[in-house]
Amino acid sequence: MESLNMNTLANSLQNPNSTGLQNAEKDLLNDFKAAALGITTLYRSSRKTSKRAYNVGYAAACQDLMLMLQQGVSVGAMEGDVHGGMSIGNVMDWIEARLDAIKSREEEEDEEEEREKARTSGPSVVPQTSSASTSKRPAAQTQGPVRAFLPFHLSSV
Repeated sequence: MESLNMNTLANSLQNPNSTGLQNAEKDLLNDFKAAALGITTLYRSSRKTSKRAYNVGYAAACQDLMLMLQQGVSVGAMEGDVHGGMSIGNVMDWIEARLDAIKSREEEEDEEEEREKARTSGPSVVPQTSSASTSKRPAAQTQGPVRAFLPFHLSSV
């Protein structure tokens, strides 16, 4: 029986194919790095786009509010109203109506998306929403959720 010599064993294990294995490992590492860089770039890009969309939406909301206030003040001034025709209650009612409209639009889009998924996925059962859960509340309420927390009565303002 031959004795095992570690030097001859190491030399016999190193063959020309081991460089191919090293190249394959390098290629795999490079592919992984490229994929990681792509994901990082996508994340940063989507975060930047999300921030821009938020800012655009916020600016649009501020412009809507400013326009509503300007129209209310100018109408009140033409009618000779001492307070300019605009009260906190009117502003809050307008904001509640806008929020309700946005919520309603989102619910409709979600329902349409569910119908589209059901249409494309085949004969699966889609849960029906009851008409009571999708009923819309009136735009102007006398006691909205925001008003319940105010320390004063709005009609006195």
